[in-house]
Amino acid sequence: MLESVNTVCTAAQDTVYQRLQITGDSLAALHSRELYPQLFALAEKLSQLTCLYSLLPRTGVLGIPELDRCSHLVYCFVSTGPHLGQAIGDFFLKKDYLEGFLLDHLGNEILFNASEQMNHTIAERLQAQGLNLTARFSPGEGALDLEYQAVILEALQRQGEIPAQLNDHFMLSPEKTILYVFGADKDICAGSIRHDCRLCDRQSCYFRIESTAKEV
Repeated sequence: MLESVNTVCTAAQDTVYQRLQITGDSLAALHSRELYPQLFALAEKLSQLTCLYSLLPRTGVLGIPELDRCSHLVYCFVSTGPHLGQAIGDFFLKKDYLEGFLLDHLGNEILFNASEQMNHTIAERLQAQGLNLTARFSPGEGALDLEYQAVILEALQRQGEIPAQLNDHFMLSPEKTILYVFGADKDICAGSIRHDCRLCDRQSCYFRIESTAKEV
């Protein structure tokens, strides 16, 4: 069965600038601050946040000890929908590059924050059932191959309609969509459900926050 979680659009301006490595009083930084309110309003208008998950008994072995010791897996889906990505593409087509980059990273931050909101809701709901969660595992990160995107998507699609497609290279459409999985079991200690960039080996990830920012 698919479970839905209601989330809201949030994006911290300082975090967006940190991801873009914008700081100081450069022209780009000043113009970005002028653009931010209207671009956030646009992102909020265009985002169609869909946050779904399904708690299912684990079948088979994944080769990841943290998941293989669990009785259940929680398959997760979060997406902003297609319209935000289309608007970003339109800015780049018009060569409004700063607007495009800002809206792109705003969308990433909205997606990431919606995921965090859903994760907390899942943890609370499952804790009420006596289940604890492992840390989050995402395809393409660490021990979970990118091909596992197909496994998660297919598991969710068996439970209901999922507004996303996967191409032959295991890339998702709409672009601002993520899939991931938790382990769940009554006999494990609860892991941290919050993503920590310091523990992730994906250096080029668009959600990554570096410890320092540089002048633009």
